[in-house]
Amino acid sequence: MTYALLFWSVMFACSSSGQSFSGGESNNEAAEGNGTLSVDPAVLDFGQMATTSVGKQKYFAIINTGDGNLIVNKVEITDAGENSGVEVFSDLKRTDNGEGTNFTLGQGDQKVFVVVAKASTPMEAVGNIEIYTNDTTIDDGGPG
Repeated sequence: MTYALLFWSVMFACSSSGQSFSGGESNNEAAEGNGTLSVDPAVLDFGQMATTSVGKQKYFAIINTGDGNLIVNKVEITDAGENSGVEVFSDLKRTDNGEGTNFTLGQGDQKVFVVVAKASTPMEAVGNIEIYTNDTTIDDGGPG
């Protein structure tokens, strides 16, 4: 069984279903220059893992590599890698114990997130996390 979680970036917040959180730090301020979204790593590969109720954690960082502020409106799991009705990816949260995903990153700043993969039966699973920002360099045709 192999598990992988992919990231999609879209501009501006849109409503959708799935595990998400927003609110918290609402210090989204405009600044000269543009924030540029970077995600490291771009794919979370959980590899082969034993079936367990505890699961396996992987971390990723949202980084602003641009000249201005990067406004992040929402980070959410939009495809939990369901297989036979079982969600594989869950528990998306910030590692700094901050609330929500409504935050601003200055030039070079980052926030780290953790996500858990777990399953009770062997399976392959691929899921998605969407990141909604003000990054004008991204145009992937998403719902934003």
